[in-house]
Amino acid sequence: MKKTKYYNIKKERAIKQLAEEARKTEEAAKEEQYMEIKNLSQLKKALKDHPFEIIQHCKPDYVGQVRIAQKMQSNGLYSGIYNNPEHEISKANDGKGSWLDFGKAAEWKFEGSLCTLTKYYSASKTECILSFKVLKEIPEKTETEEPKTKDNSKGKSN
Repeated sequence: MKKTKYYNIKKERAIKQLAEEARKTEEAAKEEQYMEIKNLSQLKKALKDHPFEIIQHCKPDYVGQVRIAQKMQSNGLYSGIYNNPEHEISKANDGKGSWLDFGKAAEWKFEGSLCTLTKYYSASKTECILSFKVLKEIPEKTETEEPKTKDNSKGKSN
């Protein structure tokens, strides 16, 4: 009886260890899809060509959105929802998208792939936090998105 109990405990430990290793491997694989950013200059360069995923936002509805820079400027960018130009965020500001002011480098914190912007607004005495990760590769279209086709109805008719 004692021997069986010993083997059961050993088996449980082995299962827990395998589960922990699988979880770590899964987390590492997920983290590999993001770029490591070390400073604001690197972030600006990365955002020119790569979409970003919002991890934390002062407006909870925005968490999980994948956005792309629609117009870059030295002091900020206009972003829209990736692969959805008809979304209200993509259409904001006369079709430029939602504005993100880069602010000062001191307002940014970079931890591996996580980029966090923190601003303190003295009028409301609140902190608005935006955290996101820049994707290494452009994500493929999801099944719910309609494929883009050229409109050949203009011009000559056959």
